[in-house]
Amino acid sequence: MSISPHVGAVFFSAGVLIEETNPSRLMERRLGLRTAPEGDEEPRLDASRWAGVPTRLLCSELGSLRPLPGVRETAAWCWDHRLLPVIATAEWAPIGAYLAELLGFHSHTGTTLEARGGLFTGRGTAPVGAAGSCAMAVRRAADLGLRPEDCAVVSADGTDAPLFDAVGCGVAFNAPPEVRCRSTTAVDDEDLRAVIPALEHMAP
Repeated sequence: MSISPHVGAVFFSAGVLIEETNPSRLMERRLGLRTAPEGDEEPRLDASRWAGVPTRLLCSELGSLRPLPGVRETAAWCWDHRLLPVIATAEWAPIGAYLAELLGFHSHTGTTLEARGGLFTGRGTAPVGAAGSCAMAVRRAADLGLRPEDCAVVSADGTDAPLFDAVGCGVAFNAPPEVRCRSTTAVDDEDLRAVIPALEHMAP
């Protein structure tokens, strides 16, 4: 009898992987696409801001993101224990794609930002809320042949509350009280490897 190459997945929000918060908003500020002060009421994501921006400029700025200590090691632990590490975020998909490749993750979810001929077109899928972000992760689990209860989430983002309710294990990492109350367990640490003990029961 063949053995399945993976038995589960761990969904990580982008915010627990890098030292910066809100990477999409940060990239827009650095590229001069967003000028309103922090805490403004603008929509969090707006593809029209990106019209005409060269994709290479985003790639250059993404290189300045600082991974949290222990991220690569945590992803490697997941692989070694037949758990697929996936970046599940409502951030712009190019950010998730960059982080997945850089940090050794299996794949990513995200909000599409269309590009043609090396330029962003200003078109993309509509920003999703908490329910939409959860739905993207659940669809990714299904694509991987997994049930939601076969998966875990590691996040500090309140928009992941529905995902905490859907998966088998929810780890609130350096999270506020409203996230902790939806989680299976809470971990506070400067190194992402601190979440591994909370995930060990998922490994075969």
